[in-house]
Amino acid sequence: MVLKQKDDSWKIISKEPMGSYSLRNIFLLLFLTKFHISLKYIPRLIWALSLSFITFPMRLIESIRFDNKIKKTQVIKDPIFIVGFYRTGTTFIHILFSKDPQFGFMSNLDCFMPLYNLTFENLARKVFLKLMPKTRPMDNLKLIVGEPQEEHYAVASKSQFGILNALIFPKKFSYFTRFLSFENCTERELSKWKSVYHYFVQKTTLKHDGKQLILKNPANAARIKYLLEMYPNAKFIYSYRNPYTLYPSMKVFFKKLLEIFTLQSWDENEIDDSFLKLFNTNFRLFQDSKKLIPPNNYYELQYEKFIENPLRFLEEIYEKFQLKDFESVKSDFLQHIRDQSDYKPNTHKIDRKVIETVNSHLDRYRTEYGYGRLDPK
Repeated sequence: MVLKQKDDSWKIISKEPMGSYSLRNIFLLLFLTKFHISLKYIPRLIWALSLSFITFPMRLIESIRFDNKIKKTQVIKDPIFIVGFYRTGTTFIHILFSKDPQFGFMSNLDCFMPLYNLTFENLARKVFLKLMPKTRPMDNLKLIVGEPQEEHYAVASKSQFGILNALIFPKKFSYFTRFLSFENCTERELSKWKSVYHYFVQKTTLKHDGKQLILKNPANAARIKYLLEMYPNAKFIYSYRNPYTLYPSMKVFFKKLLEIFTLQSWDENEIDDSFLKLFNTNFRLFQDSKKLIPPNNYYELQYEKFIENPLRFLEEIYEKFQLKDFESVKSDFLQHIRDQSDYKPNTHKIDRKVIETVNSHLDRYRTEYGYGRLDPK
């Protein structure tokens, strides 16, 4: 039985991310999902189609102006990838690195208006400020137009790839989340993902005048093999967290996104089980593939220790990766850390159900990173 929402989140229409998709991609996704849209979410679909239709001339102009330039752009310095599952502090790491001007990144603007952000940047900024929430729904962090964002939003705008489409169409959750690992995909699907992904890497490189990119996407932990095929000298920062606090935070995170993104009703228990399976697949593939990363290109950190002294870990990363000019940007890092000192993260109750779920589903993860086992009382 489908669980009914206890709130009126279905009334939120203008946050639907498909509004930034190409019309072709929207109809492709509707075809793949057999046009299965829950009645109460039809206004979201109409809004997304309307916005996509209105912005079609902008996308066309951008394509004419920049597509050839983008496809000819060389990525001289392979990116630095921030991985680790959702809710392990990757956003904080990403934002800190964005304070260093030697790096480029995909901003909120680039990710949420990815198909006309170069030609119509000022207009896209106004649209962003008008439509996007002031804070992130899952943790109340400020959503600032120029701060970094996960590139999967951009990739999803012109393809079927990425977890975003699984959130929009949760009844096809397993279909869309297979693109996180590509375990059950064809070579053609993998090749297409590589092409779309590299296109946005090239586009962001062009925008930032050839700078090395800092990219953050938790799903990339399951794609290490393929990322290294594309970017053999890429560097990776992996973060992990106590699963007893990670699991409830992750659950709230995805529930909040589903509420404002989905076009289909969902069963909360089924979705919870699906995300646990996804977590374990992500973790298993990362453990299997991280050995492919040259030791000097890999840095691992514990979330709880990182937030206590982020500057120390940043300095270690700069030293290990032989990145330049840490001292010159140290004050910028410190300023952002001070600016976040008043931020109050969500607190989550570690009740019997949480403990039993972690012990049943995330015990290998807990053991791998040395966290003590809790027993339900």
